[in-house]
Amino acid sequence: MQPLLDIFYLTYKNDFSQENYDRIKDRSGFPQRVVNVADVDGIYNAHKECARQSKTDHFFVVDGDAWIVDDFDFSYIPSTTDEVYPETCSAQCTHVWRAINPATGMTYGYGGVKLFAREAFFDKAWAHVEFPGVDVTSEVARRGFPYLPIEHVSNETRFNTTAFNAWKGAFRESTKLASGIATQDRRTKLKEWKTPLEDVGFRAEILLGAIMGENYGTVNVGKGDKLHRINNWKWLNTWFKQRKNWKAQPIVEFDTTYPDGRYMLNGIQRYAEWTNHPNVEDLELMRLAVIDSNQDHVFNAIEKLIWDKKYKSEHLQIFLQYLYSGIKNRFNPERCIHFMYEYFNTEQDPYFGMLMGAFKEAPEVNIVDAHSNYQVESKTWLIDNLVKLNRRFEDAVFIGGWLGISTFWTHKRNIVHHITNIDMDPEAIKFSNKLNQFNNTYSGLVEDAYDYDYDKHDLVINTSAEHMTEEWFNKIKPGTVVAIQTNDFHEIDEHINTVNDLTELQEKYIMSEILFVGTKDCDRYNRFMLIGIK
Repeated sequence: MQPLLDIFYLTYKNDFSQENYDRIKDRSGFPQRVVNVADVDGIYNAHKECARQSKTDHFFVVDGDAWIVDDFDFSYIPSTTDEVYPETCSAQCTHVWRAINPATGMTYGYGGVKLFAREAFFDKAWAHVEFPGVDVTSEVARRGFPYLPIEHVSNETRFNTTAFNAWKGAFRESTKLASGIATQDRRTKLKEWKTPLEDVGFRAEILLGAIMGENYGTVNVGKGDKLHRINNWKWLNTWFKQRKNWKAQPIVEFDTTYPDGRYMLNGIQRYAEWTNHPNVEDLELMRLAVIDSNQDHVFNAIEKLIWDKKYKSEHLQIFLQYLYSGIKNRFNPERCIHFMYEYFNTEQDPYFGMLMGAFKEAPEVNIVDAHSNYQVESKTWLIDNLVKLNRRFEDAVFIGGWLGISTFWTHKRNIVHHITNIDMDPEAIKFSNKLNQFNNTYSGLVEDAYDYDYDKHDLVINTSAEHMTEEWFNKIKPGTVVAIQTNDFHEIDEHINTVNDLTELQEKYIMSEILFVGTKDCDRYNRFMLIGIK
């Protein structure tokens, strides 16, 4: 019979509660070790200390503010024979039970009991990690011990015992949610944190902590050195003392992962899938090798290049240079496009070759953000729904069409005869003109959307409506098909005309006939689209 797993009550400074500690002992089995690991600097180091002291292969961790519910079962032992994920048993997973948040009434993983494998901290490859991820469960998941949510409630997270603890709990969790460290339903959870229950203790501190944490996490997406500070109690205490003089930092719009630019590979992969590219599986191998730290992906990609006869010998050298730029140094977008051109450009789909030529023509443009996940998905979402209208337009114009990528892709779908791209950025139009140079029915113009004459167009497309007033829309003649995309990302200073929902979108842009209306979840915000006849 397997021994009961060790339980560690993990506390730091004033988090310790004798009542909570006794409660864990009362709910534990016999014989079952219950050990208080206290005042270890660094949350990762504290968990590693639990692993060091554990005499069982797996161990429970209970936070200092956790009040265990009556029916929680500490006799649970993960199985080595089940399959909770493909080829993954529960013994390989990091378990996180649900917990009740007294500030919001929500039940999710915040502050829940956790179960770890000792191997996650002492496997040879990870024994000397100095700068682990901000969140321990996310860090060990990255190492091959995936996150496994357990729907049973383990405890109530009674974090709001003092003004500091209330502010700290809200600030740390909101930072994780806003920065993307914690991802599931994060916009909903952030909203709940910013609307705490009226009768909860230290409500004002919880509300302020949530607002400050959302701003700090959003501003510092991908900045590990800044995000690590939320695990430093001295730094948190300093911020708490200065909270009355706090001012929000400005927020910019960019992808929430790989801020060095590697995230453009995710968008390129989406494009390859959308076009049914013949080498889409190979492209995925290369993407994983550069974007992920798992060396197995690197070996798989190199093996493909060595043995697959369709690739030339010099491709391996190019790939290794590309890999080096992606993992060892800052990401190099130009080398990325060169790599895509050498590997994946085809006569049927010359996009990567045209992209490379345009980037050489206008190297200062932001080609990285143009290929982020949601930029690509928003473009393809638009084009797919235009195709479903089952008509061919004579003359279309893209307002604020930026780099002309949407015009290139739209032309390939053969739904428009002539396409015009207007933008106020001369460098963007220079890029667009080069990208679309072989389309003799394309025009690129440096124009202001408020001054442009739309009368000759039977299709007007604006995927940047949040950046401008409705003045452009008022200039369009009745009977014209208009496609509009905007969002509810209100925090961006440049977003001067956002909407809250589809109803507000339709009220703002009145159509005589609506052809399509829909919402796309873009993680930090919703993108809304309306296609109709004015």
